[in-house]
Parts: sequence; C-alpha cells; structure tokens
Amino acid sequence: MTEETCGCCGSLIKEGPVFNQRFADYGWCAYDTISEELVHRANQTFEEEGMEAAQRVLIEYYKTEAPKQVEHILNASPSFAMREGMIRQCFEDHAEGRYYASVPLSLIIIDGAVNDYTRKKGFFTAATTVDPWDCLVGCTEGLSKLKFQFNQNRLKTNTEPIYIPYRNGILHGRDINYGNEYVSCKCIALMFAIADWMVRRSAREELEREELQKGELREAGPGQGNRAEKGKDGRTCPL
Repeated sequence: MTEETCGCCGSLIKEGPVFNQRFADYGWCAYDTISEELVHRANQTFEEEGMEAAQRVLIEYYKTEAPKQVEHILNASPSFAMREGMIRQCFEDHAEGRYYASVPLSLIIIDGAVNDYTRKKGFFTAATTVDPWDCLVGCTEGLSKLKFQFNQNRLKTNTEPIYIPYRNGILHGRDINYGNEYVSCKCIALMFAIADWMVRRSAREELEREELQKGELREAGPGQGNRAEKGKDGRTCPL
C-alpha cells in the first residue's frame, strides 16, 4: 500500500473503532491496511462538516488512490489471485466511472473469492462468519455489520437511486439505479477489507497449526522424533 498505510498501529488503533462506529451504517469500515491518514481525515471532516462531507473524503480516495493498490488484493489470497482478470477489469471500470459494470462485478468477485477461501459459502451467506482474528476490522464488528447490511432482502423493484450496495437487489435486478460512485466505492473498500481479513485469518490459522504440532511433539516425549525400527533386511531405518 502507500507510505501512509500503517496497519494496526499509531492513531489507527484509536481512530479505527471510532471510524467504524460513525461510518459502518453508511457502508464503510476500517481494516488493517487502510490509510491511517484517510481514517483521520474522515473522522475530522465528520466532526467539522458532517457525514456528507466526510463521505466525499472517502469517495475521492477510493476513486483515485485505491485503484493504484489492486496488487494488495491480488496478493492477499489465491482466492483473489485466480480472479486477476476479473479484478483488474473491475478496477478499470471503477476508475473510468463505469459503475453499472464495476458494482456487480465487485459483488461477484467478493462472493466467489470468499466461497473458495472458506470452502463453504460466499461472503453474503448466513453460514459465513467474519471473526475478528485479532485485527482492527473486528474491533466494533464493522465488517460483520457491512455483511448484514449489504445482504438485506430487496423484495420490490426500486427505481430510486441507492447508496448502499445491496447485493440481492443489485444482482437480482430489483435495485435498478445502483450505478453511482457511492455504491462502487463501497464495493471496492469492502474488497480491501475482505483481503485483509483473509491475510490475518490465514496467519492465525498457520500459527494455530504450528502450536498444535509443537503440542503433539511434547506429548510424544523426548527422543520420539529419533526413533528407529529394523527393516526386513535387518538394517536400522528411521521411522
């Protein structure tokens, strides 16, 4: 990411949860590698000028800076890497303002990547839980709130503009007027949040596997890794 990206450090630890409390209901959430300066500016603008002005700060960032950081998503997980063509096309459509294309493509990428990553269901299904895994994303359950919010049932056809990426309404053709910068930027931001969630969860699972292996070795007792047995030819062979 950029030089201003700082992960879970500095003022981000303090301002990230505040950001989630303020902006999650509007379709934004903090994540590990979000720009620390962006979070600060959004919070400060909210305090000084209100929600609409603060959202403009976020939109300008995800329109201009986020498309330059597509490699971060591609490197987060093989589940994203295998969709490189789709992801690059999505970011190109987003950068060029082709929001009627970028929004559904974002949602398809997110659902499929999470499906492959969890080996269960897509991001928007009830069976998929977004555990915090010691990361900023889960401090105030921002990502979980977005998952619930974006997955609301949309049972009637709506011709009015929407500003939240309602997955069911968009992909099922009920929310017709979704093609705007608000919806597309929130989809792009969600993709970054999920990428960070995958990175942190994979690291945690790897650590748990290592701890399990160490525990098994301790239970086996000293010298168990050097045991030997005799083969059929009478020679001693390591187990």
